[in-house]
Amino acid sequence: MYLSTRIFSRALLNNFIVSKPSNIGLHVGRCCSTTTEAKLGTINFESVKVGLDKQSLTYIDVRNRSELQKEGTIVGSFNVPLPEVMSAFVMSPEGFKQKYGFSMPDKSADNIIVGCLFAVRSKEAALFLQKIGYNTIRDEETLDAADQEIKIKKTSTTLKNVSLYMLHNSTYQEELQHLQWNGNENFYRDYVMPFTRRLDPETSHQLAVFTMKHCLLKKLWNADPESMATSLWGMNFSNPVGMAAGFDKQAEAMQGFHRTSFGFVEIGSVTPEPQEGNPKPRVFRLEEDNAIVNRYGFNSESSLQNNLSIPKLPPLLLKVAPDLNEDEEKDIVTVILKEKTVSSYVTYTTISRPSDLKSEFKDQIGGLSGQPLKDISTRCIGDFNRLTGGRIPIVGVGGVASVQDAFEKILAGASLFYTSFAFHGPPVVRRIKRELDEILRSKGYKNMAEAIGNHLWSFIAY
Repeated sequence: MYLSTRIFSRALLNNFIVSKPSNIGLHVGRCCSTTTEAKLGTINFESVKVGLDKQSLTYIDVRNRSELQKEGTIVGSFNVPLPEVMSAFVMSPEGFKQKYGFSMPDKSADNIIVGCLFAVRSKEAALFLQKIGYNTIRDEETLDAADQEIKIKKTSTTLKNVSLYMLHNSTYQEELQHLQWNGNENFYRDYVMPFTRRLDPETSHQLAVFTMKHCLLKKLWNADPESMATSLWGMNFSNPVGMAAGFDKQAEAMQGFHRTSFGFVEIGSVTPEPQEGNPKPRVFRLEEDNAIVNRYGFNSESSLQNNLSIPKLPPLLLKVAPDLNEDEEKDIVTVILKEKTVSSYVTYTTISRPSDLKSEFKDQIGGLSGQPLKDISTRCIGDFNRLTGGRIPIVGVGGVASVQDAFEKILAGASLFYTSFAFHGPPVVRRIKRELDEILRSKGYKNMAEAIGNHLWSFIAY
């Protein structure tokens, strides 16, 4: 049996200041007749600005007032913070105007835009407005190139078909925030990730490590919201999104992770003696299932350090398989509670195969990770959180590819979690962080700690 040493490390992300250019990164409701899913895109802000100048539309900004002071306001817009939307739009028209400084929009109006810095809160506000009878919203503004004049296209559309698109000022298209929050994500989605999937999985992995090691990527870091911060095992984590072991086996790419906004990184596995691992091929993509099967076999250059002078031993985290029955889970919890230094990972890869897997590689021998593990992992997190009474920190592992996946892990009891890097690339880290902050605030949580294990709360599937 080989010794597998896994090391937690925090990325020290304190030396980068994000500028706040005005009039960018705002979301606007837009017609989409085929889907109700939230999307990101771009709309020329100048066309909306003309509508605001002519007072031909109503822009309701649902950001908090403190955010407006920091980020700036849109000239001609009106502010109704999301926590006040429900009470505001059931007030009398007179009371509404007295409190918010503008007339309550008529429910038959087709010129209402609901916006915020990111899509989550604007969608929640729009869904509520739909429930109380606001059934139309302003469609996309367009530029008439024939006479070089910006005109507003007035097309009514039901809110139930509204998607959310990024609204930005074309003057600032090259500014850092827009490039990071929108352009890079689209670039990775449309070009980088499809290219890497054309490579052999292990070659793609090696290329990714090389890229991170030599810092070849544009810096994708932005300041973490205070709501994301947590302290565990004597360490401070600026955000809960981590990189799992198995990616950076030799601790080569730490500087690259510093630039990619992870809250922590797990390196390894590290063995006491060099070993090549299993014969190739040993890693397989299950494209149709958003999953990976690997049997690397702990390939490692080896590293072992023994320092007996350390006055305080680091915490021991136990990685738990998802294939356990309830009695086995209880046995593990008994040991964890007895050994005060032990925390837990839930879960590791599974050797089982769900019956609905579609890929040709589904029967390859090895550990299965990715989307098929999501629900199994979340259930196990909930089990361990319940059995330990929430006393033991849990790191959630398995199928976290979106903010909804992450929020489910937190509600089940995870204090930290790993995200899907292989299928989504570096932008997934930043996207999950910002949208998670949106969800926490929209649900009334002051910080992430308040939501951990609070699985009785329900939330909209964004």
